[in-house]
Amino acid sequence: MALICEKCGNSDYKLTKGLCRDCEEERLRVIRATNIANTAVLAKDIPYYQECNYVVDIELHSITRQFNQYAEDWGGFEYNPDFQRGYVWTQEQQIAYMESFVSNVLSVQQRTITLNCPEFGNYNDKSPCELHGFVIVDGLQRVTAIQAFLKGEFKVFGKFTYEDLDNSRFSLRRKTIKVQVFAWRMKKDILEYYLLFNNGGTVHSKEEIQRVRAMLEDCKEKQ
Repeated sequence: MALICEKCGNSDYKLTKGLCRDCEEERLRVIRATNIANTAVLAKDIPYYQECNYVVDIELHSITRQFNQYAEDWGGFEYNPDFQRGYVWTQEQQIAYMESFVSNVLSVQQRTITLNCPEFGNYNDKSPCELHGFVIVDGLQRVTAIQAFLKGEFKVFGKFTYEDLDNSRFSLRRKTIKVQVFAWRMKKDILEYYLLFNNGGTVHSKEEIQRVRAMLEDCKEKQ
């Protein structure tokens, strides 16, 4: 027995949300059109970034080797680009970070490193590009702390090295850092992301945010 569409009154053997196939398709077209129109209006004031191109978990002991491989394969790897704050964590902060790693209390975000490489996964992109190779966008302090601990530059909990933790549930041998790779081709895109990501926190000073904003304005003026 055919059912009756709530909108047009035509009969249909299968209704979706009380609508026949034609009326349901029209409803979806209206929703899509509304979404496009609203997005166009809001996009004038709200920046929006797509998901990153690539995400991978890398074991801590492999980070330096993997980054060196990125440098070899993709034309360089810059740890400390000009928009970064430099190496600002004290050794006490590095120790605290690695102790949190050992104790398994870090969130996913605290274990994430953000990189950019315009060529990575974008072999056929012919759009303008002023960047090249890999660069750390966010996570310089975390990477530096991990590398310093692996090299034995400090101990955690007053006396433990990386090797001391082996053969226990505190071992870092299988612990990973999450690396996400974007493929922005213009420097202004990195700077805009950097400002949006860091401006809401308390770690970056007002002066540091203003410095990067000035860099972004300079990029825009050169276009």
